[in-house]
Amino acid sequence: MRRSAGMVTALSADIARKSEHDLSPISRKHAFAEIEPAVNTLDRLMARLDTALEAERAFATNAAHELRTPVAIAMAQAQRLKAMARDPALAARAGEIETGLKRLVRLIERLLQMSRAQSGLGRNAPVTDIAPVIDMLLRELRGSVAEPDKLILQPTTSPWPCRLDPDALGIILNNLFDNALKHGSGPVTVNAATPGQIAIANECDRLSAAEFEMIKRRFGRRAPTTEGFGLGLTIVQELCSQSGCGFDIRSPRPGSDSGVLVTVTFPVERREPLT
Repeated sequence: MRRSAGMVTALSADIARKSEHDLSPISRKHAFAEIEPAVNTLDRLMARLDTALEAERAFATNAAHELRTPVAIAMAQAQRLKAMARDPALAARAGEIETGLKRLVRLIERLLQMSRAQSGLGRNAPVTDIAPVIDMLLRELRGSVAEPDKLILQPTTSPWPCRLDPDALGIILNNLFDNALKHGSGPVTVNAATPGQIAIANECDRLSAAEFEMIKRRFGRRAPTTEGFGLGLTIVQELCSQSGCGFDIRSPRPGSDSGVLVTVTFPVERREPLT
């Protein structure tokens, strides 16, 4: 009986390790004849759940892709109307339509990122040097801002062998860059000089405990009028959790009474020296 109870405990631990990203059949290593019918039933349930989740992800991805083309056409028409309008009021109204469509484009992009994150993009990546990807993203960041002087960038200084998908890395950093630029009021500092760690700091009012909890939730925003959709940090946290990255957000910044500091710590692979 003690042996059977021990096997049930081990089987329960195996089941507890399952998640929405791993609904594969349960190992029979700790199962025995009397309990296998229950394990088989649970396997069938997880297979149905996996099918339902995959259908939901596929629908979200396909819907977002299908929306891109008509939104792009509508934006082109709004821009053309704005350029051709001689009436200032009509031009202003066309500009408002263009602004709304640009916001819709950003929302579609966030939904695509969320779908990719929920599909397990951050899992099971091979070991690659992510330093070139980080430096490329920093160059793109500098080229995308209207005032590059407001950026303080410290690029990588050595290789970063890491088990992280480059697309997942791009989604993580671009969301954090976007948040820092959008919600900061002063210079944004991105420090990638420490191997295995990126620190992103921006100036803003100190966040309260309630605001911290709010921005960590899906669709949560600091205030109803805040620009954005409340998806960026959710996507970042999901991908960091999948890939084993550490994610820390603090307000105020260390040594200050305001601002925000976000630190991402990557699981750098240690390469054994050749002998």
